Amino acid sequence: MFYFTTRGEKNKLEEQGARVIDVSSRAPEPFCCLSPFYPHGKIPIPGIKGEFADSVEGVWQGLKIINDKIDRTRFQGPGRKRRGEPKGHLYGERVINYIQARKLIYLPLYRWMIYNSPLARQVSLDLLKQGQNQDIYLYDFETNPDIENLDKPLAHAAVLAQILNENLATLRQYREDKGFKQEYDENDKGQPKYLLADLIIKGGYS
Repeated sequence: MFYFTTRGEKNKLEEQGARVIDVSSRAPEPFCCLSPFYPHGKIPIPGIKGEFADSVEGVWQGLKIINDKIDRTRFQGPGRKRRGEPKGHLYGERVINYIQARKLIYLPLYRWMIYNSPLARQVSLDLLKQGQNQDIYLYDFETNPDIENLDKPLAHAAVLAQILNENLATLRQYREDKGFKQEYDENDKGQPKYLLADLIIKGGYS
């Protein structure tokens, strides 16, 4: 299983013998590639057809409406913070609030990065394989795992733990539930919802 933890709990967990992994932008390779700041490239920008950014954070910051405008320069290079109070995020032709932006922009885009960036996908697959046999704790610089909590930035380590646990649950159900296995095998259409599990099930993991 995968669990979200904080930098402050790291030493305590390690003293107890737990496996604790930093997935922040300052983590050692290869885990730094799981940060939304990492410039994977070719990240699709929601609501702007045919345009791409280098990082998830670049999209998040670039689509913030500050002083009545977005900032397309944030789409290039590693993710960079913007100063100023945002009035919302641009999503297509409408302005959405912060919680909506987390649900419609940040979470889907971070999942897209994990599933579609070759490097992030491979590192996530390696973690998923290890997580089948041991508990793994993930942390970054933030302490807030609650998408509804606007007092603090959202911790992407908590989002990653959720994605990995969803895939882990699918793997276990596939192996233990014959009915689920049959239904899963018969419904092979397009990119599955739990791509990491699917790659292991179908032998695409290396």
